[in-house]
Amino acid sequence: MKSNINVKQHNEFVRNRLIINNLISSRILIKFISLIKTDDEDFHEYSIKAVDIMNNYDGGKSYKELEKACDLLTSAIYRESNKNNSFLKMPLFQFISFKNNIITAKFNPYLKEFLLNLKTNFTQYKINEFLILPSLYSQRIFEYLMSWHNHNQVIVYIDELHSFLNTPITFRKNFIHMRLRVLDKAYKDINERTSLKYEWEALKTKNKVTAIRFIFSQENRMVIQKETIKKLTDKFISEQARPGETWEEARERLSNR
Repeated sequence: MKSNINVKQHNEFVRNRLIINNLISSRILIKFISLIKTDDEDFHEYSIKAVDIMNNYDGGKSYKELEKACDLLTSAIYRESNKNNSFLKMPLFQFISFKNNIITAKFNPYLKEFLLNLKTNFTQYKINEFLILPSLYSQRIFEYLMSWHNHNQVIVYIDELHSFLNTPITFRKNFIHMRLRVLDKAYKDINERTSLKYEWEALKTKNKVTAIRFIFSQENRMVIQKETIKKLTDKFISEQARPGETWEEARERLSNR
């Protein structure tokens, strides 16, 4: 798979809720989007090799996993919700088929405004940067932040972030779970594996986390990094240490946040 292929989507398509809870499904979708040419006036039937999605594809169990991923994609819904009690929902694909180790699909024509002839208000990145991310949360946060990275920062209400990422109820009740399993993990994955660099901080109202600020400008990122190091008290480090992690290892990890 060529690493210099661009994925291009309208910002609203990236920022709205799209529930795909399967890493293989997510990779298939992005690969199909990457096959859309900039001068396409209409959707075509696009095809990809199974081995381009699953390096170890050999039929058998791999086939079952691939079929499950495609089942999830055929039922996946793009959705927009508006404040005036209105919404828009539509399927992503007209069909998905599999034959001779080739996956073929055609997008729902109502998605044209989000994927074809994009001149402004679009998100673009190299496909290899997306595919190398090891979790769905990291992929979704990467895409979302790429749609804002030309700004100095973006603030997202925590309830909206939970809805966007479709996090489990345990993460919504306890921010520590959200921090460790989603925000810290995505921060490490994205900053180490992609060209996107950012910092983040939790914003509180009456000692409750109500929003997350993502910072892209280098100057402001450095400020957040210094503030993070200042907060590393002995007690805080001990509380944040992961199972089996020494105090020194926890301090080093948190200092690099």
